[in-house]
Amino acid sequence: MSSDIISTLPNNIIEKILTLMPIQDALRTSILSKKWRYSWRSMPKLVFTDNMVTMSSTHLCGQLRKYKLASAIFHVLLFHNGPTILKFKFCCYQLQMDSEFDQIISYLARGNKVKKLCFIIKKKLLQATDFFFFHYMN
Repeated sequence: MSSDIISTLPNNIIEKILTLMPIQDALRTSILSKKWRYSWRSMPKLVFTDNMVTMSSTHLCGQLRKYKLASAIFHVLLFHNGPTILKFKFCCYQLQMDSEFDQIISYLARGNKVKKLCFIIKKKLLQATDFFFFHYMN
C-alpha cells in the first residue's frame, strides 16, 4: 500500500503550512491523515479573531458568539502541547470580551510559555511583552 504525498511531509513543513493558514482551517486539517490529526496542537502561532464565529440568527447573537469564541480559544489552549507559543494574538472588533480577556491572560500566565501576547481591541492595540507590562498604541 503506497502512502499519499501529504502523509510523507516532514513535521517542520506541516508546522509551516499550519502557521500560514487561519486557525479554524488549521484545525480542519486534522482529517487529512493520521499524521496531521494532532499537528495543530503544537502550532507556535495562535491567532484568533471575533469574526471566526458567525451566527445566522440575531437573537442573543452577541452573548452566544462570545461564549462560542471563548470556548474555541480555551479548547485550543487546553489541547496545545507545543513547547512554546511564540505568538498569541486576538483581534476583537465587534464583541465586548473584557472578562474573557482576563480569563485568557490568567490561563496563559499559568503556563509561562507565551513569548508574545497581543490583543487588538476596537482598533486599539494592547500588547504585552510579559504579563505584568502593557503598552497601549493608537
